[in-house]
Amino acid sequence: MMSWFFSAIPCLLAIGTIVLGLLALLKEWEEYKNPRLRIAVGCVLVIVGLLTVVSLYLDSKEKREAASNINRLEGQVKGLEGEVKAANTAQKENTQLFLDSFKTLSERVSELQTQVKTEALQKKLATVEEDQGQVFIFDSFPFL
Repeated sequence: MMSWFFSAIPCLLAIGTIVLGLLALLKEWEEYKNPRLRIAVGCVLVIVGLLTVVSLYLDSKEKREAASNINRLEGQVKGLEGEVKAANTAQKENTQLFLDSFKTLSERVSELQTQVKTEALQKKLATVEEDQGQVFIFDSFPFL
């Protein structure tokens, strides 16, 4: 009840002003000698009053719609903020997962490189040992 009263105050003030204007017109009715002037002043006063009340009503309606839109948009913003937060969290998790996977892959590559080097070195060592064995055999038998 009170919110209706507070929202109706501008309209009530406009209507009160119109009524006071009409009462002043009635009080000074005799001062207006021309009957057309009396009617014209009364009509202008009523028309201006009606336009004022309609304007106030439409303004109030626009304000209510704007407030409703603001509330709706604020709800959408909060929902989007939640989605952004969830996306950021998912991105952090994906980044950590990628880094862990990359670290594991890097360790595997390093191990494979070590194994490849080791195999190549083992082959060279075997070749060198074989060559040493042949040299030893030739050195043992000087008459050969």
